[in-house]
Amino acid sequence: MFGGKVTVNGDGTTSTNSVYIFSVTHSVINWEILKPGAIPNEGLWPMERDAHASAIINGDSTSPTLVVIGGRDKKNQLVNECLLFDSITTGQYSCRKIPLLESVTGRYSHSLTAVTMSPHCVWLVIVGGYEEFRWKDVGGRKEVPWGTFIADTNRLIMIIELVYSEAGEWIVESVLDGNDLTSKNYQEKYQSYSKTRTWWMDQLIEYPTEREMKLQRYIQSLHEDLQVAHESKVSLQEALVEANKQVADMEEKVEQYLKEKQIIIDDNQDLISEKDKVIAKLTLQVEEQSQNEKQIITYLRAKVSDNELYTTKLMKEKSQLQERVTSLEEQSIKETSSIGLQFNYLIPSMGKSIIV
Repeated sequence: MFGGKVTVNGDGTTSTNSVYIFSVTHSVINWEILKPGAIPNEGLWPMERDAHASAIINGDSTSPTLVVIGGRDKKNQLVNECLLFDSITTGQYSCRKIPLLESVTGRYSHSLTAVTMSPHCVWLVIVGGYEEFRWKDVGGRKEVPWGTFIADTNRLIMIIELVYSEAGEWIVESVLDGNDLTSKNYQEKYQSYSKTRTWWMDQLIEYPTEREMKLQRYIQSLHEDLQVAHESKVSLQEALVEANKQVADMEEKVEQYLKEKQIIIDDNQDLISEKDKVIAKLTLQVEEQSQNEKQIITYLRAKVSDNELYTTKLMKEKSQLQERVTSLEEQSIKETSSIGLQFNYLIPSMGKSIIV
């Protein structure tokens, strides 16, 4: 397999030019990426592409050859090329271009089939595809990919006739378009190839080549492996039935355990609910008692405050009374002293002083 799109740094629209090979060995499936091979007379490895078509050519005396036609490059431009990757399974493969008209290669998202007409002749049948790619403005500053189907009936179905030359390479013998496919020459050529192909296929069945015999042995080996796998599958199915039975028993036990666990959880939930009710009741009582105590404390504080005010008032009145008494005493003393002086003044002639 050549090219296609890969994901790079989260971008799944990146075109590649890598070559991949898919191999099956008994029960082992392997995908491998191959290093770039030789490129005769070119100097550059083929560009990245996707939406191309490819097929495998299996000749009688040649190793599998990969054919790649058309596609789009990483800038969504048409790739007008036909590539042949020779000896793709040997690890020493090479890549070369086959010159073809743009009417053949100028397409993408088409189909390609390789039909072996004889040991040294292959027809590449190309069908449909797009001939143009562009981004179409659909409004709102939004663009969508837009392709134009190939509508030309001459290009819709085309056949490339490849023959294996004496030089040991595949070359283009002819290219047939829609008009050619309806011509008398094509009908005669097809009838001739059809007879040759029928004879060749019969010969392969009656006188298989070493390659065909090797392939038959490989197929037989695969059938044997398949039989072993089937027997193993039966054993595995029996083991699976037993395992499912054990799982069912275990699930039943687990279900019973979960039921018992749920009963315990429900009982605990009831106890927790009752406990919450008791706690709520006690909390309410404590709050009520605390409220009563707060009211009593508030009342006592108010009473103490009143007593303090009354005491202050009494102390003030006492102080005022004390001051009054003191004032009266002082006044009384003054009056007494004044009377004594008067007596001293009034009775001096009596030779005695009367002091009161």
